[in-house]
Amino acid sequence: MDYWNSYWNESNRDTCLGNVSDFAMSHFDRFWEKAISSFSHQGDIKSNVECLDVACGNGVASSQVSKFMPDHTINFAGLDRADVNYALDNRNHDVTMFTGERFLDFFNASRKFDLVISNFGIEYLSIEEVERLLTEYVGGKTTFVFNMHDENSLVSKSSIKEIDAVNEFLNDDRLLSLEERLISNFQTELAKQYLTRLKVINDRNAQRIAGCGIADFIVSEFVQCQRENKQFCDFAYIKKTYTDYINRLSDQVRAAKNTEQLLELAAEIGLRGHTSDKIKDSNGRLISNFKVFRK
Repeated sequence: MDYWNSYWNESNRDTCLGNVSDFAMSHFDRFWEKAISSFSHQGDIKSNVECLDVACGNGVASSQVSKFMPDHTINFAGLDRADVNYALDNRNHDVTMFTGERFLDFFNASRKFDLVISNFGIEYLSIEEVERLLTEYVGGKTTFVFNMHDENSLVSKSSIKEIDAVNEFLNDDRLLSLEERLISNFQTELAKQYLTRLKVINDRNAQRIAGCGIADFIVSEFVQCQRENKQFCDFAYIKKTYTDYINRLSDQVRAAKNTEQLLELAAEIGLRGHTSDKIKDSNGRLISNFKVFRK
């Protein structure tokens, strides 16, 4: 492993997305605390709060609500098209999940929500689904808290560059030619040539090949071939992993483009913009838009 890592001699494994996330998360709580405290201090708030977490993922947004409303009983509904590992530390709250195969079951429910939240999620839904959520499942006074992708954000721009970098790795003629030979007959000299070409692509793409983990995958495969005296390399899993990765990044880029349409819909159905903040990185570049609406 040391030999191949030394040969690769990568200088930077961190993508700008990783660095952005670290900084943004350091300010993340502040935005949620401001929004949730504003909601919880309304004079007519109910003791049992109905909260919908849209595209809930692992429950990041729900956890923020729980953290900043410690004295309230909250009935959460987690909604996500994917099968997710949602977790909430406070067991005093009730949680109902509509995820994976149960996603569409939500739209047969008749619940009304006092608080609708989303952390990088609601913009992934279709505009028709969003319209239903914002009209059919809300009470007379509902607060909406959304941390949203933005088409002009550093995250979106970096995703596009990362897609280009990974596509170059997947489709480079020189790498494909070497892969064909390594698949059938692993040779140290061919592996060296592969890493040399990979480094060229990495340098040309601002270290994104190393940053998103491709180099580690390749090095690990070469190490295994050498240690086990294997006569072939298995690139299929690596290729599938990064094809899926591109698809996820493409979904994020499309979601960011949907944000403007979602904001227009919110205005059309009469949601009032309460606060609007921008989450930025240490250089002042936009990461996301943090929006609070009220009905």
